[in-house]
Amino acid sequence: MRREPCRDPRRPAGQAEAGSRRRSPPGAGLGAGIGPGIGTVAGTSRSSRLRGFGLGWGAWLTLCCWLLAVGIAQAHVTSVSYSHVELSEGIVSYRLRVTPVDLAVALGIVEDAEAPLDAAAIEAQRREAVDYVGSRIAVFADGRWCEPGAVHMDTARFPEEVEFALRFDCPASAEKLLIQYLVFSEIDAHHATLGQLVREGGSSEFTLNFDRPELEVNLTEPGGGVWGETWRFFLLGMEHILIGYDHILFLFGLIVASLRLRYLVGVISMFTVAHTVTLLLAAFGWVTLPGWLVESAIALSIAYIAVENLAGWGMRYRWAVTFGFGLVHGLGFASVLAGLTAARQAHVAPLFAFNAGVEAGQMVILSLVLPVLLGLARLGLQAPVMRAGSVAILVVALYWFGERAFWG
Repeated sequence: MRREPCRDPRRPAGQAEAGSRRRSPPGAGLGAGIGPGIGTVAGTSRSSRLRGFGLGWGAWLTLCCWLLAVGIAQAHVTSVSYSHVELSEGIVSYRLRVTPVDLAVALGIVEDAEAPLDAAAIEAQRREAVDYVGSRIAVFADGRWCEPGAVHMDTARFPEEVEFALRFDCPASAEKLLIQYLVFSEIDAHHATLGQLVREGGSSEFTLNFDRPELEVNLTEPGGGVWGETWRFFLLGMEHILIGYDHILFLFGLIVASLRLRYLVGVISMFTVAHTVTLLLAAFGWVTLPGWLVESAIALSIAYIAVENLAGWGMRYRWAVTFGFGLVHGLGFASVLAGLTAARQAHVAPLFAFNAGVEAGQMVILSLVLPVLLGLARLGLQAPVMRAGSVAILVVALYWFGERAFWG
């Protein structure tokens, strides 16, 4: 005969004994879906911890979403120009291609990069434009200033670019040249020029920016070095991803949906493989699409990731979705290097260095964002943060799409 356990006769039958343990309902707790080792903080409720800030978690998340939407309402576009320098018997020929908007901002024609602009406004200040560029590019031979010639401006490719042609006369016996580039340094600290130096013996790539505005050329050594500027292109790739808000939002949309490190590294690596393919194809002109179409597609890819987060579609196949969108983002990355590789004479090393910099920047973003999201998950806020963040990403991405496709 089976004996029933003793029960306090004074306690109602449906009431649990003191110290007894109740089974939690399925899915309760913080660890569901975010990997092992994450749980509640014993003895402290989520509401009591958040009440210390004076707002509930819903108000805080709403505020964060508003700040996200306002802070990145405009995606950053890296300011890049392209330089082609040829050395021949003491003559330095310098061709510079810049975007009309950068030139207009520098000349005070418009106040920001979003203002409308036409070719007539640039032509009306032709003299000011050539004086501006001529005063910000200089060449020195063995420490002595090389005599500059007349500066010529060509607007035939407006609105894509404005080209300047400069010439410097240096002593033919010079052993060292120093090229100084200060164009747009006063309006954009992130501006860089990507260049190709052609001389007897070969060619090589270089990049100059606010932090490093000078290029030294030893004329007594053979030209054609491939690896000398590789590190600079690596840093340029890192900078491009770290200040490219649209690419950052895409990565954030991937990270916020899953906090498993191995899974995220795999998904981001698929993104890298994909954009490497199209970066190489587009940079050398084998695949060409209009810039507005590429940028609009990038915005749509961000919006789709947000919708997928909210709806829970196909998370098992996100690596495939990420690979497909990586092909689109690669076309956007290639636009930075398109001017450098337009002649198909550039070496492949700078392209791979730039791409490696992009990958390194992605891992930096992952290492910064993931610990913060894990901390929020410990407060039981993974799902609210995912939903609120995805809504904010969706709103911003749709705004970018409208701007780029229709009214931009």
